[in-house]
Amino acid sequence: MGMPQEQERILAELMFEYEQLRQEILQNDVLTLQILGATVLLVGTIMGIAFSEAVKSFAVKGVLFFIAEIVTFVGMLQHTDRGRSSFLIASYLRIFTEDKMRNVQWETRLAKFRKYSHGRGYGEFISDQLWAYVFIVVANFALGSFQILLDFQNSPLFSGVISLLILGLLVTFWLVQVIVRRYIESVFRHQESFDPIWRKVRDEENEPQ
Repeated sequence: MGMPQEQERILAELMFEYEQLRQEILQNDVLTLQILGATVLLVGTIMGIAFSEAVKSFAVKGVLFFIAEIVTFVGMLQHTDRGRSSFLIASYLRIFTEDKMRNVQWETRLAKFRKYSHGRGYGEFISDQLWAYVFIVVANFALGSFQILLDFQNSPLFSGVISLLILGLLVTFWLVQVIVRRYIESVFRHQESFDPIWRKVRDEENEPQ
């Protein structure tokens, strides 16, 4: 009599944990869209000011475009962090929760589906969002650089400004590369990135004290 009650208690705890973590994944999806919307709105506002007749100085226009680039980078980082959080949870559910439940196997089966479908159609929407960030970053850097060059074209500092812009270009592409690589590891390769770590945690917990 005691054993079935204990099993029911454990099952109830697993279902509660499962529902809470799945809810957090869904909340991350909502936040991802909200972050994109807020980023596009803020960047669009800054770019609108830079393009307006109210701003006469090329240098000020350039600075505004660079500010828009920085805002976009912040959005990219938050987007990647939300994706990482979602797939970290999905990995946990497969290793700890679904492993103990016979019929609740969504994340486990979804992982198999991704494997057998070879990724076709998987993650395209959130991937497109990431590339939208990349496009906005590159566009704002190009616009900012163009405005700065216009402002300093007749200045003795022109060669120095070019050197700074080249440095800025290298930093921009380095940051893009770092964020995209982190995104790929956290989303498209999340099983390779997270599953072994969760299994190690599980094995340590099961070791006799």
